[in-house]
Amino acid sequence: MLWFGGAGSRRESRGSNVAERSNGPTGLAREAIGLREVRFQSITHMAPAAAVAFSSPFGITYGGGATPLPVPIAIVACLLVGVSIGQVAQ
Repeated sequence: MLWFGGAGSRRESRGSNVAERSNGPTGLAREAIGLREVRFQSITHMAPAAAVAFSSPFGITYGGGATPLPVPIAIVACLLVGVSIGQVAQ
């Protein structure tokens, strides 16, 4: 049962030791990352959305006359997810 986090497992004892050892402030040091790193992270977060946006015209060609209905439904679903994430972030 040690692997699954049962009573007396290594995971619990290791976590408590780390909490006891941290005497100083925690967090990211000032100017630890620069503009290049932040830009790279932003691009990697935007890449999946950009892929969906640029692949939509190809899906529309296969959808034909049925395209006008699913697109607004998908937009509303994306907006609801975005609002939910925004509320959780507050």
